[in-house]
Amino acid sequence: MKKVLLFILISLSAWGQGSFYDLYAKNRANNIPNLITADFISSAYATYKLSRESEVELKILRPRVINFATYLYQGVVEINLANKREAIGYSAVFSILANGGKGLIIPDGYENLKDKIVKEVKLIIEAKAITISPLSGKKINYKIYTIPPKYKKYPAYYRAFKFAQIVPMPKDITKTIKASERLTNLYNQINKILNEFVGVSNNPNILFPPKETLDNIVFQNSPKPSIDDIAKVIYPNNPNIPSAYAKVPKKLQQIHKQIKEHILHLNSSYDYDWRIMQTLIQAGYINAFKGYYTQTKYRTKLFTKRFKQQIIKPKTAKIRTKAFIEPKLIPTLNAMIEGALLFSTTIDNNQIDLQMVDILKELRRIIQTENKTQKDINFLNNLDLLFLKVISIKDRPISVWVAHGLVEELKEPKSFRYVHIERRL
Repeated sequence: MKKVLLFILISLSAWGQGSFYDLYAKNRANNIPNLITADFISSAYATYKLSRESEVELKILRPRVINFATYLYQGVVEINLANKREAIGYSAVFSILANGGKGLIIPDGYENLKDKIVKEVKLIIEAKAITISPLSGKKINYKIYTIPPKYKKYPAYYRAFKFAQIVPMPKDITKTIKASERLTNLYNQINKILNEFVGVSNNPNILFPPKETLDNIVFQNSPKPSIDDIAKVIYPNNPNIPSAYAKVPKKLQQIHKQIKEHILHLNSSYDYDWRIMQTLIQAGYINAFKGYYTQTKYRTKLFTKRFKQQIIKPKTAKIRTKAFIEPKLIPTLNAMIEGALLFSTTIDNNQIDLQMVDILKELRRIIQTENKTQKDINFLNNLDLLFLKVISIKDRPISVWVAHGLVEELKEPKSFRYVHIERRL
């Protein structure tokens, strides 16, 4: 009679305010084999991506935007322009905001602009009024310049960049940029970063175009789509999406082609997001998609907590001889690896990115390996510690603002464990 060992996965009730990291720590303490889920890998990668994008923005983009604002005003003052008054007003506000309110010398003949420039800057910094702009004469909601928590240490950069993203620029600004090699190089560098990491929507009237995210594409066509609606748009024929959402709303049908084109023509970090989400849906990991989407959209609203390692002593010192990982993750891991490599070529301190690439490649190799060695099993059972060593941030169940005041709640992860059943046949 042959003895067959079966491992049956059962889902237990949701647990407290914990995370996958807490679950795997409990597994370690109780010698329970890990099941590495698509949800966990997606959550860990999203957290890594958040921290690296923040570093790109603050260490690379921020100083270039501030320098560009300073040089742009100098260029406007120095060259002959057809509508110099408008160009001076625009570039002066941009430069003052970028330099934390530091004043400028207004050239002779344009002294009467000084009062309007000062009032405009004051309204932007206060970010409280809905009133007529002293410079443009148009009604503006200055509350949009309120500093998000992420930028509390960098208010000058945030206001300046926001100004350049939403205020139409005079035509002579483009002429000024083209007249200077230094300005042209800086401008190209800034736009290259924007294209690679945030995606942009082309608007020739704006100095720095706003982000073109999946949210923007979806929400501009439909006022209140659910996460399941968005999943249906990304991958419309997947049977794992709840039947209640089987019919794609007409407004979402209009943008299906546009999203598909973005996924197939990768040119930014957001495009990798879309491909990751598409492969998660295609593989049937709907909850992993929801978690990844929620964490990667509207990132300044995402709450994370720093990980403080708590050592949980195992009951015994036994080595776990089993570990498991969900299948069908190869396409998702491929997109994650490509995304991490993009960061590694941009940020000087790229050891973090290369370590992430190594982890993801090892996961891919293990999935493709039929007979897993003890080394492979140890890797899966310690994957949570490997991720934390790289990103230092722990995921947790969250609620975030998605768009236009809508909130999507990410349900707490459910704990998993294996029941070891011996059956003799």
